[in-house]
Amino acid sequence: MDSRTKNSKRNILTGLIQRTIGIILPFVNRTMILYFLGAEFQGLSSLFTSILSVLSLAELGLSSAIVFSMYQPLAEGDTSKVNALLKYFKNAYRIIGACILCCGILLIPILPELINSSLPKGINIYILYGVYLINTVISYFCFAYKSTIFAATQRSDITHNILSVVKIIECVFQFVVLILFQNYYAYVIILPICSVINNVGVAIVIHKMYPEYDKPHGKIDDETKKALRQQVQGLVICKVGDTFRNSFDSIIISSMFGLTMVAIYSNYYYVFSSLYTILCIIVNSMGASVGNSIVKDNENKNFEDYRKFNFLYSWLTGWCTVCMLCLYQPFMRLWVGNSLMLSDFDMVLFCVYFYILNANNIRNLYLNGKGLWWELKYQYIFEAVGNLILNFLLGYFWGISGILMATIITIFLFNFLSRTIVLFKYYFVNESVESIFTEYGLYLVATILVSLVSYFACSLVSGLGIFIDLVLRSVICLIVPNLMYYIIFRRYKLCISSIKWAKKSVLSRN
Repeated sequence: MDSRTKNSKRNILTGLIQRTIGIILPFVNRTMILYFLGAEFQGLSSLFTSILSVLSLAELGLSSAIVFSMYQPLAEGDTSKVNALLKYFKNAYRIIGACILCCGILLIPILPELINSSLPKGINIYILYGVYLINTVISYFCFAYKSTIFAATQRSDITHNILSVVKIIECVFQFVVLILFQNYYAYVIILPICSVINNVGVAIVIHKMYPEYDKPHGKIDDETKKALRQQVQGLVICKVGDTFRNSFDSIIISSMFGLTMVAIYSNYYYVFSSLYTILCIIVNSMGASVGNSIVKDNENKNFEDYRKFNFLYSWLTGWCTVCMLCLYQPFMRLWVGNSLMLSDFDMVLFCVYFYILNANNIRNLYLNGKGLWWELKYQYIFEAVGNLILNFLLGYFWGISGILMATIITIFLFNFLSRTIVLFKYYFVNESVESIFTEYGLYLVATILVSLVSYFACSLVSGLGIFIDLVLRSVICLIVPNLMYYIIFRRYKLCISSIKWAKKSVLSRN
């Protein structure tokens, strides 16, 4: 079997390629929509995507639970149990797809109530919503369950490659449609077609690589079913929390401030989420390897790995945050113009949101690898309810700024603090949670210092034109933050051991 390091490197590389494609091509099409059709169309797209993300709560996190349940039988070569899990997942996904379709249809009468502005001319929101709904539902009936095999066997690189090819096809056709017809209906109909192509592609590759799992069969035992049920109960609460934090923002903004403000917010969020998902690819590509390590290695070894991963990832997250702080507004000015920009204060809040959200990602690897979703149920509930209440309350008084502040507050209290404590209570029981909070605090102080110096250096570059200023600021952001991080941490023992491990892992052929 390929080593965990080799699989992780392969997954990261293909994931980064796939995500780069998934950022650049949709970005071009997004720009075309803004300039050819207007911000209201972009706002509609963001609104429908958010509504259907809420409906997708019906998935209940089942895929994560199935992948977690596969780690042990795959490590033991138990093909029968893996097939039984896949059969269970396949049947469950069909039921879930039907539920999402029914709930989506029931929402149709209230769609106009979620839009606090006039609709674009000649647009029937019911037809558009129907296409988005079909695109969401179709995967549940079309082989989507098979992708869990790649995730559990540490071969997410195959999923990434298939998705990259399909994304290129999708975006090229959408681009041509916008240029030739400037018709949003034609643009949207391409989405479900490409979703089918992607899932069929996964099924074909599964048939060739894993013929033993091509036609899943068998039944899972009562003990496994009971464990899955508990894990799913925890995961559904987790998913509610994440959805309330992300998808409800656009719905609330639409109902309170209209489609144009949704478009402005979603443009900033697009840049935010593009960078965030690139970092998530690095983390998620390690997920199966960490799960395998938790099964096979002891707690002490995994804790030391956690600290190393966390140091390296905190450096990377801090650097990305500095880049956002220094480049966000110049980039948005160049892309959409002053009329579709948020204030500098809101931009800083997006940066804080980005940093604190990423601070959780390495820890989440170990929470998920250990399957601690049920133990986190109260944290998920508090985050979901707290974020929704604060969104309405702070949003009413401070608009977009209030919605961003609500998200930051709930992530810090109920995600960063609470979930980390749970990890140490149920897995790293022999380690001190205070020690890891101290390390997080050290990384935060360093990032604040690096941010201030870098922002000051970038402020010296101005008056040479928007594009030249952006290029020069990018050069500063490449050099200054990383040089400062190295100067700050160069004598730090964890830094030395982490960099040594990273060099060995990157250069290793295994």
